[in-house]
Amino acid sequence: MTETARTLRQVIGEGVRRVREAAGDVRQEDVAMAARRHGLAWARSRVAQLERGEKALPAEELALLPSILTEACRRPIGLSALIDPDAVVSLSSSVVVDGRTFAATLAGTAPEFPFSMQTSPSTDLRIGDQIGPGVVEALPAPYVKVGPHWMQGFSVQQLVQNTGETEVLVARRLGVPLVEVAVASARLWQHSFSSERDRRVTAIPDVSPHRLSALRGRVTRKLTEEIRAEINSWDGGDDASASATEGQPDPEAPAN
Repeated sequence: MTETARTLRQVIGEGVRRVREAAGDVRQEDVAMAARRHGLAWARSRVAQLERGEKALPAEELALLPSILTEACRRPIGLSALIDPDAVVSLSSSVVVDGRTFAATLAGTAPEFPFSMQTSPSTDLRIGDQIGPGVVEALPAPYVKVGPHWMQGFSVQQLVQNTGETEVLVARRLGVPLVEVAVASARLWQHSFSSERDRRVTAIPDVSPHRLSALRGRVTRKLTEEIRAEINSWDGGDDASASATEGQPDPEAPAN
């Protein structure tokens, strides 16, 4: 992303202006009138503030905005249509996301990876670009940054798919995304948290059935601390690796 990051209110405001002007003869006053018919006390100046990104919309007004613009512009306009796909949207001091991903989320498509994870395409090309006599029809999977580790997106997906209820509870206990537990496990043990737990439990000979549950709990707590230490070591770290192998609920009870 090379474009300067903008706040969400700025990106939406620019989108409102863009769709209004694209409608031809729709004035800011027309948008304000449509808003008043929706029960909002908007004047033309409020629409101008909105388009300049000077004032955030309350959640209720944001929910009404597509209907307001649909009425004013006389064509269906969804909230995702207000997000420039090439925009760089700053959602917080630590989360910046591209407009294309955010717009897809507004349209009801969950992002492939959490917003807090940086992604980088494997190429600068886009679908439809001309390459010699051909046209780009598909793109390689993106790279994803988990902590300091850049990894191929499909590798991250495979690691998350190998998780279960135990990993979910460990992530909640540590207060980190599930994907971080999956990646940390692969880096430490080359397999999942549950697989490592079961390996260590079965490596201890002559465990009676009535002691098995307590043993699994101790092993789970030990592994959880190892995961915590691994994730904490990522702070300020840097690793260009391309793959991982190349009151909260207590996670000790569930088994996969």
